[in-house]
Amino acid sequence: MQIYQYAILFIGKKTKDGDWKEKPKIIKEVTSIPAKDDEQAVMLAAREIPQEYLDRLDKVQLVVRPF
Repeated sequence: MQIYQYAILFIGKKTKDGDWKEKPKIIKEVTSIPAKDDEQAVMLAAREIPQEYLDRLDKVQLVVRPF
């Protein structure tokens, strides 16, 4: 097992004028989890994406790194 850290970001959406329709925000702060490898860490982190963002996954960024 190894420790991984992850964060979940909502990238947001801009209008054609360049104004923010939906502002970027951090959905989940940096969190540490134990996992056996990179794949498992990504799967565990992806499960933490809140329900209200599942229909907009193209605007969600999941960042995972080994600690």
